[in-house]
This record gives sequence, structure tokens and C-alpha cells, in this order.
Amino acid sequence: MSRKVWLRGFGRLAIANIISNLMVPLAGLIDTAFLGHLDDIRHLAGVALTAVLFNFIYWSFGFLRMGTTGLMAQAAGRNDRSEQWRVGLRGLSVALVCGLAIVLLQHPLRLVGFAILQADADVLEAGLAFYQGRIWGAPAVLVNYVLLGWFLGLGYGRRVLVWAVIGNGANILLDYWMIVRLGWDSYGAGLATALSQYTMLLVGLVLLVRSVSWGQVWQQRWSLWSRGALKDLFRLNRDIMVRTWALLLSFGLFTNLSGGMGTEILAVNTLLLQALTLTSHFLDGIAFATETYAGKFYSQGDRSKLLALVRLGGGVSVGLGVGVAIAFVAFPQFLFALLT
Repeated sequence: MSRKVWLRGFGRLAIANIISNLMVPLAGLIDTAFLGHLDDIRHLAGVALTAVLFNFIYWSFGFLRMGTTGLMAQAAGRNDRSEQWRVGLRGLSVALVCGLAIVLLQHPLRLVGFAILQADADVLEAGLAFYQGRIWGAPAVLVNYVLLGWFLGLGYGRRVLVWAVIGNGANILLDYWMIVRLGWDSYGAGLATALSQYTMLLVGLVLLVRSVSWGQVWQQRWSLWSRGALKDLFRLNRDIMVRTWALLLSFGLFTNLSGGMGTEILAVNTLLLQALTLTSHFLDGIAFATETYAGKFYSQGDRSKLLALVRLGGGVSVGLGVGVAIAFVAFPQFLFALLT
């Protein structure tokens, strides 16, 4: 693969990833906007606080997305179709089991989580309503992590874009219906998020089935639960989990401490975190494209292209990050006025 070819492919994949990634925080911003325009601010604060708990629960399994992307990209670089199916189907199996376990353990998770969260009683009540609606989406969330990693690892940027637009568009419509029309407030926001995840799951499976070779799927059935393969999977993702927990802990402490300072402070800091989330998802478009090509170059043993890719991804990310920061500094009143 010549430099010109992979640079063009990297650019196309990065743009598709950026657009699809922005749909996720934009859907969250729509949540914030709907709740932020309610007369009672406790719903916005409660949802923001409970989102910390869901971030810890769900992103503890973030390795399902990142690990799948890396392993899938390496298999694609070797043109090993059988290994691609083993990686994908094994990830889907682990995700489904873990997602169902979260649903079954929702009561103890709720008790532990809300015992740690700090806020006024009415804010916690709103947060509990959000929790009761959103927790049912756990299996879909984790399976979607694997599907996303699968598509990214194979460089299917267009599929990811279509998938994100449909899924997050459904979230916005469901938010409007359940929060504004039905008046379900926090519970409506949680249930809308859960249902939108199942919408994404169905769309993702449809996109996946288009490329399914059922003969290969059947041949791989006995190798999915290989003890050695599962051990390698979790060993590979150990460092990713540590990184994820450290990141979640910093944001979780910020939000939880904000909750102890009162409802208004928590609501204001929620808007700041939403802005940061928007920026991080924007830059993740570059990161995801880098992951895809890094896996391919690594599996091919092409160190020169791998180093060039890292320099390119890092440089573009820094440049875009500075540009976004300047935009928020220059136009803060306009941007935050859209949300409240």
C-alpha cells in the first residue's frame, strides 16, 4: 500500500468517524437541552449525576470496542477471514453475557452506586428514575461496542456513519416524545437512551449480516470459548481497562463533588463536561482511524508506516484540539445559551 493510497484512505475514514462520533455527544446534548429547558432543574442535575454511574459501569467494558478494533484490524492486515470471525463472534458472546449480567445485578449496582453519589434528595430521586429507565439497555450497549469495533477494525467508515445517524436520530426523536410530549422527565430520558441502543443494535446487525459467510460462522463455533483465546483477550485489554478507569475516576469525582455543592453548581458543571465530551468525540474520529491503520501496519510488520501514522494522527489531533479550544473561548455565551 503506497503512502498516497493509505493517506487518502485514512482521511476518508477519519472524516466518516468524526461525523459519526459527533452524533453521540450531540444526542447527549439534545438530552441536556430538553432537560435544561424544563422548569425544574433537578432533572438535569439528576441525570448528570447518574450518568457518572453508567459511565463507570459501561466503560469498564470499553475494552470490548478498543480490543475488537485492534484485533480485527490485525486480522484484516493479514487477510485472515477466519480470524476476523473468531474475534468478532467471541467479542459478541462476551458482550452479551456481560450485558445480561448487568441487568440481573441492577439492584445491587443501584444500591452501591447511589450510596456513593452526593446530591440533594430530590436530585437523587430524579437520578434514580433515569437509572430505572436506562439500565435495561445494558446488553445492547455492550454488543454495540463490539459491532463498532468490528466495523472500525475493517475500515467500514460509511457503515459506522449510517449506523450512528440512524441510532442517535432515534434517540433524539424518543427524547422529544418521552420528555416533552409524555412528560416523563428523567425516566423518559433514560428509557429513550435504552431504546435507542436497541435500535442501533438492530441496525448494526443488519449491516453486519450483509457480509456474513454462514459457513465460516458455523466452522468457528467451537473455537469461540477457547480458554487460551479468552485469556489472551482479557490480558490484551488489561491496560486499556486501567486507562479507562483512571479517566472515569477523574470525571466521576468532578461530577460527584459538584453534586455536594448544590443543584445549580452540578447543573453548570454538567454543561462544561458536555462541551468537553463533544470535543473528545470529535478528536476520537482521528484516533479511531489511527487504530484501524495501526493494526494493519503492525500485522504487516511495516514499522516506517506505523511511525508515520502515529506522527500524522498526533499532529492532526493537536491542531484540531487547539482550534476547538479557541472556538469555545471566543464564543462561550452563544454555545452554552443553546443548552439552557
